[in-house]
Amino acid sequence: MIPYLLQSKIVNHQSSIKYFLFFLIFSVCGFAQQISSSIDSTQIKIGSQFNLTIKAKVNAKDKVVFPDGKFFGALEILESYPIDTVKNDNQYELIKKYGLTQFDSGRYVIPKLLVKIN
Repeated sequence: MIPYLLQSKIVNHQSSIKYFLFFLIFSVCGFAQQISSSIDSTQIKIGSQFNLTIKAKVNAKDKVVFPDGKFFGALEILESYPIDTVKNDNQYELIKKYGLTQFDSGRYVIPKLLVKIN
């Protein structure tokens, strides 16, 4: 049997750990960056262009590198548009657009793309 005094210290210690983890998780979430993507069409004619938009919400001091290349999987990049920047308080929303196409019929999936932050 555990003495009452020792049992009380264990409970207090567990409570302290819970509070520490709670604040740690929410402090990390408060500084988290957000990445989202969208396309303007889910069906295209062969060879026609559709746009992929990637948005990154970051802190003012963060450096962001968007994907680059000639292809995203089987989809060809026709055009890589300049990055548009929108400032909201102490954060920036960086918007990168790509013009994509495919010259073969079929169903295509845009692969996961790496957006580097910092």
